[in-house]
Amino acid sequence: MGTIMSLEKYYRQCETIASLWIEDINRYTDEQFLRKPDDRQWSIGQVYEHLIQSAMSFHLEQIRLCTDKRGVEMQGGKKPPGRIIYFFGNIPPMRIQVPPSPTYTPKQPSGKNEIADRLRGVLRVMKEIQPAVESASQSQKTEHPAFGYLNAREWFQLIPMHYRHHRRQQSRLNKFLGVK
Repeated sequence: MGTIMSLEKYYRQCETIASLWIEDINRYTDEQFLRKPDDRQWSIGQVYEHLIQSAMSFHLEQIRLCTDKRGVEMQGGKKPPGRIIYFFGNIPPMRIQVPPSPTYTPKQPSGKNEIADRLRGVLRVMKEIQPAVESASQSQKTEHPAFGYLNAREWFQLIPMHYRHHRRQQSRLNKFLGVK
């Protein structure tokens, strides 16, 4: 708890959890992949889309802003929830529900086929950006809406934490779908 791991360990954590997500794709039929419990909840396919899009379009973009020195130079800056998750290295087991919206709700994927390749793409980009994160200033930060200001290393660490966090959602959806 609360210790600073090497970026390679964070990358390996992400590789491990992404591999589990990739292996699990084949547990679902095409119909199950797109089936939603109700209008307010996501399908498992939308969860996969969320994981990919949040990493590629949000987390990795924030890392680039920090490594390119286009963030804010500051000490501190985390909100209480951010301090807690980085102390423990995990997002607490709580459901976070955001009202459906065109900007946040992931679209249904066209199917399962390209999802594994896109998850591997997240890992490729993480590996490519890792040296820049390693040398980035720890005081160069950008703001996460819930956690406060994070540096490149913290954004990098957030990707595997986020992937682990959604395993609980996957478990709930698996029960709904009757997937063991």
